[in-house]
Amino acid sequence: MSTQSLPQQNRNIDDGSIAISGDEDLSQALHVLKQRGYTVILIPPGVDGLTALKNAGGFLFECPGDVNGLKRQLVSLLESSGGQLPLERLRDTYHQTFKRPLIVKDYYHMTLMNLLGDMCDEIEITGEGWNKSSLGVSDLDELLVKTGDMVVLVEDRESKEKYVMCARLLQLRREVLKIRLKRLLSRYFGMILFSCFEELYESLYKYKLDYVMYGLNDLEELCEVLSDLLVVEVNPGGKAKLIKAVQ
Repeated sequence: MSTQSLPQQNRNIDDGSIAISGDEDLSQALHVLKQRGYTVILIPPGVDGLTALKNAGGFLFECPGDVNGLKRQLVSLLESSGGQLPLERLRDTYHQTFKRPLIVKDYYHMTLMNLLGDMCDEIEITGEGWNKSSLGVSDLDELLVKTGDMVVLVEDRESKEKYVMCARLLQLRREVLKIRLKRLLSRYFGMILFSCFEELYESLYKYKLDYVMYGLNDLEELCEVLSDLLVVEVNPGGKAKLIKAVQ
């Protein structure tokens, strides 16, 4: 597309052009269109890079269903918010920033947590548990009575120390953990040696599996709690234990 073939500036300023392209050679032509008063809307493919092309568009729209494009937007949103953002404010902040709603089903997911779980290589969901002093109680028993099923009592097997966690937060964390474990198991054809599981998890996600964060004590308990996802079996012909994905 040559710049000579572009329409001259005798058009109404409300005229516009939509470009669906990943060709950065188009950048100069888009710049010329903007200079001539056209509204340029660019819809690039869901790939990294294309900086020159994206800068040439007057308005940039990531493709519907483009999880990588959405991840870049969310990372940018988090960076502009000091690196973190309350989960309950994510949709509103996204809408205010990008002038469109965050519709989970557009990205082929049923829930926001599942969608964010697919971005766990760059986005981490964290949070603090309940603080008993802030709720005006003197001990855990009183806290459990006041909060009912809003909190979960967790006990450390070794130290016997008890603490509570927000039940909803714990549920959300475990849903994200399931997504991570599915991804890990799929990399090894659905089965991993029990003795290697933690090491392989750390190798994939670049940090150790924090059992406390999920209200757990160890790998044994993790397998018990997530029995709908994985099962522990003894390797036939040997004594080594295997963690296998539930079929």
